[in-house]
Amino acid sequence: MGYSANDRQAVVRLDRITKRFGEVTAIDCLDMEIMSGEFITFLGPSGCGKSTTLRILGGFERPDEGRVVVGGQDVTRLPPNKRDVNMVFQDYALFPHMTVAQNIAFGLELKGKTRGEIDKRIGELVDFLHLSALRERTPDQLSGGQRQRVALARALAPDPKLLLLDEPLGALDAKLRGQVQVELKDIQKTTGKTFFFVTHDQEEALTMSDRIVVMNAGRVEQDGTPEDLYFRPKSRFVAEFIGETNLIEGTVRGSDNGAIVIDWNGLEVRGAAQQGPVPAAGQSVAASLRLENVQCHAERPEQPNAISGRVVHRIFKGSRMALDIRVGEPADAVIKVYMDANEAGRFPQEHLWISWDPQRLSVLHG
Repeated sequence: MGYSANDRQAVVRLDRITKRFGEVTAIDCLDMEIMSGEFITFLGPSGCGKSTTLRILGGFERPDEGRVVVGGQDVTRLPPNKRDVNMVFQDYALFPHMTVAQNIAFGLELKGKTRGEIDKRIGELVDFLHLSALRERTPDQLSGGQRQRVALARALAPDPKLLLLDEPLGALDAKLRGQVQVELKDIQKTTGKTFFFVTHDQEEALTMSDRIVVMNAGRVEQDGTPEDLYFRPKSRFVAEFIGETNLIEGTVRGSDNGAIVIDWNGLEVRGAAQQGPVPAAGQSVAASLRLENVQCHAERPEQPNAISGRVVHRIFKGSRMALDIRVGEPADAVIKVYMDANEAGRFPQEHLWISWDPQRLSVLHG
């Protein structure tokens, strides 16, 4: 069972879901709950099973095994229009011949709502999503961000228990995408709706989510908060897939005051096992160290993991400077470091020292 929030009830239950396409297992025994009011993101590379999970929730695919329960109702065999679920598509799928108001009204009309109920709901949503001045425009008269808000309004109109979002920001340029990420999270928090978001973009997932599920080859690699996955990855796959990291591979020498002592290219470094069993002495391990968690020093610091090194590359990245630092004897290992570009000027020399907090070196379990 994955992450759950004790103060909220589950709105969705995926009960041992398996889906195959021929000999390929797209989802392998997925078992979890999604809590009411949660912004959950399924993140992973193409073919990992995230979009298949979304389609099963929406009723566009049926699982070969297992059950889908939404709001306490088994909907496994129900078609999309019989589920209390709605969807924002990747291309928005707005009706080009309809106005903003008509697009929002479409789902309400299908549900047999009265004209008065429909007009009231349209008014609520165009006010809430700042679309009042655009209600008589057609989609071709809207910007990308405006079309995204109209698609969201149409999906929210029937007041579904679960809203599915299939990479809806992919068509936006980088600047607008960042703005819409914040808007989308604000909308989710204000409405209290449960959002199920699918993306391959790590930054989107980290920015918007309460909870991230990293998928790989149909299975859950890790399920937790954005902070857990970024700073405390369980596996090599998660560490490498989310953000940039230094992977330190070596052999466990033992432990010291709760830290795991690792022999890394002849250097003794200390890290922490975040979850699971502590590796035994002699065991080969890999550990993840985020670039921003490495500190640089002009002289040897009185801190754990103090290592001398030589700067071989300096790469200016605007607000940050990236350094490649060779360490060890022979100097065949490289540590990558991010630092504030203004701070980088304090280290003009080729030789320097690095260090890091042992708690920031996460020993991985797979």
